[in-house]
Amino acid sequence: MKKTGVFYGRFDPITDRHLNDARLFIRKHGLNRLLLVCEEEGTADGTMRYCLAKKALSPWRKMAVAGEIRGNRVKIIEFHESEEQRQESERVRNGDFSHLPKAIRKDVIESGIYGESIVRNMVNPRRYGHSLSVADLSAQLAKAHHLDSFKAYLIGLYHDIAKGLTEKQTDEYIAVSSPYESAYPEGVWHAYVGYYLLKHRYGMRDGVMLKAVRHHCLGDDRAPLSMIVYLADKLDPARGYDSSAEITLAKKDLEAAFELVHRQQADYLAGKEKE
Repeated sequence: MKKTGVFYGRFDPITDRHLNDARLFIRKHGLNRLLLVCEEEGTADGTMRYCLAKKALSPWRKMAVAGEIRGNRVKIIEFHESEEQRQESERVRNGDFSHLPKAIRKDVIESGIYGESIVRNMVNPRRYGHSLSVADLSAQLAKAHHLDSFKAYLIGLYHDIAKGLTEKQTDEYIAVSSPYESAYPEGVWHAYVGYYLLKHRYGMRDGVMLKAVRHHCLGDDRAPLSMIVYLADKLDPARGYDSSAEITLAKKDLEAAFELVHRQQADYLAGKEKE
């Protein structure tokens, strides 16, 4: 009689530990097949967790994701997700992608399935509040111009992801990733480091999103979503000054607002230099 294993768990998300333990289950019990069943309970949408698990398992011939298990022609051996496995999933949700299969890192970061949790654990509470506010305004501006509002939200959410690094860590990343950009003021380095983190640590491959994060400080890119996140960052209502007129303009004429805010920023920086 063929032996089939059933591995029940939240897989929130599936991690390297899940995959490694699953392979051990197969060898230990001489299984012909191991089916993973995603439980309904979880911090993320069950369908998304199912899809991520399915993609992570695709290289493994004896493993697959299944729905409800039925039938009596096989011997069923059940396994249940361990506390250690769930803790590793939590570390991923908190931003440690070293535990996440490389095959699904891009999907996790670009879907935003754990985006808010990742950013909340990367930066301090004030910066997290700013990130949420910028994300919300970015989505509003994108919607006003018939652009991808969800992608705009994610860019706004991720734009300051490097702000939680220490000064030493930022210096080290700049030295490795963008040495020629070290000539810029240190206050803008987090944009370049954020680009590097999203691309190399988290596996982001969406060029539009990466470019918008990279250029959100200086506003030196005129792609629509880059301009939107630049404006949302500078006009964030949570900054404490009245930017309602500029926001209204940005919803009507993106380029005009971009030019206006760009001039305002240049004037502000010129004034700071004279002080």
